[in-house]
Amino acid sequence: MPIVVIEAVAPVASWRPPEALTYHRTLPLPPYTTLVGMLGAVFGFDLPSAYRFVDDRKLRLGVGGWHEGHARDLWKFQKLGDNEVKGDVLLREYWIDVRLVLVVETPNLPTAELVAEAFRHPAFPLTGGTSDALMKVVAVHVKKAELQETRRLAHGMVYGEIGPRYGLFEKLSEIPLHRTVRAPTVERLPTGFVFELDSPRRLLSRELVTFVADPIELEDAEQAVNGYEINPQSSFLLQSRSYAGWKDQFPWVIPVHRYDSPPTPEETSLTKPSPSGKTPTKSKTSRATGST
Repeated sequence: MPIVVIEAVAPVASWRPPEALTYHRTLPLPPYTTLVGMLGAVFGFDLPSAYRFVDDRKLRLGVGGWHEGHARDLWKFQKLGDNEVKGDVLLREYWIDVRLVLVVETPNLPTAELVAEAFRHPAFPLTGGTSDALMKVVAVHVKKAELQETRRLAHGMVYGEIGPRYGLFEKLSEIPLHRTVRAPTVERLPTGFVFELDSPRRLLSRELVTFVADPIELEDAEQAVNGYEINPQSSFLLQSRSYAGWKDQFPWVIPVHRYDSPPTPEETSLTKPSPSGKTPTKSKTSRATGST
């Protein structure tokens, strides 16, 4: 199966959950809806067109990666009330020095080359969640690969909830005292939307996903995870201290998935048809709108 592997880096990144209000915590990795949005950005699509492209081309998406640090940014802002202006604060969490690998499974080689070329020459710049967190693609390559099972997981997003019987792959005695060990986290996140003409988008569904950070190993009683083995090519990832600690111990496998969505209407013209189905003719009294 042809897959496209995209390696990207960002100085800062923040992917807040949709329910976040005055405290914007960040998800460990970009969720599925963000992956679709990134795909749409490189092609120059709006969000409905991006979802149509994923469905029509039978693409499956996955992501893995890590960061080298984190920070919290405190904003003070004013908001307008009914009769007064109120002050408030917003705390946003950021990841620092982010390294990502996006995986796009395609049904054939021409589609893989099309996606790869779009990421090499994106129509719009990629961001790490917020509009001012620019992201740079540092390597793109196409290869043929086969899905493989693994019980050893690290720095990736698993579609679904992994079983509770797992253990830390590394030995505690070998982990430096200054390093934070993070257990997997489970989130119920949006998977897609219903797009209707002249109406706001509506949430379609939510599904469970598991974010795995530090390497873990599932016990034999738990179901193995399917994904593609990834070998980074960019020096930005290969020389990362986070990657160096486990890259030679087991293959890095990143799962991929696609959430089916209903067909979205495609607006082909800004002029609405008349009840007879014909485009209304211009009246004698109508005039062209002048420039302002």
